[in-house]
Amino acid sequence: MIDHGLASNPWHVKDQLKLTWRRVRFPDATNGKAGRTMPKLKTHKGILKRMRLTRKGKIVRSRAGAGHLMSDKSGQRRRHIRRAALVHKTQVKTYTRLFTG
Repeated sequence: MIDHGLASNPWHVKDQLKLTWRRVRFPDATNGKAGRTMPKLKTHKGILKRMRLTRKGKIVRSRAGAGHLMSDKSGQRRRHIRRAALVHKTQVKTYTRLFTG
């Protein structure tokens, strides 16, 4: 037997459910009182795949120009492209923020 009551009608389910919204408070890590904490900062995944940190904290990158058309480039130029390079000092602050999040 099929029950044709209001409970089986999907249009009346919204009326039967009593939804209450309340503000969720997160415990503050500094003083223990209820408050909001700052969201965690995420590491930039593109930077993580393309660069790496040395033990002394320098950022090493690969050189541009090694994707294709290598036969037109001289051997000296190809050797220089193979070697890794350090990020310039004017860009270190930007990339460090992306690394650490």
